[in-house]
Amino acid sequence: EGVGAGMLEMAGKALEKLSVDTGRQETLEKKLFELNIRRTLWEKEVMNAALESIEAAIKAHEERKTKE
Repeated sequence: EGVGAGMLEMAGKALEKLSVDTGRQETLEKKLFELNIRRTLWEKEVMNAALESIEAAIKAHEERKTKE
């Protein structure tokens, strides 16, 4: 959640304030949707990096055990 969620909440509030102007609202909704996609992709990227790091640590540990 963190910073990304806060930014999404702020964007949502800005969207509500400008809901009178339909064209503007559609643009803000699109940007909000794109921001949410970017945040999701970033979270997946971070998670994948963490999993790769864990896998590498497990492999290194297993290799050390077999050498002993």
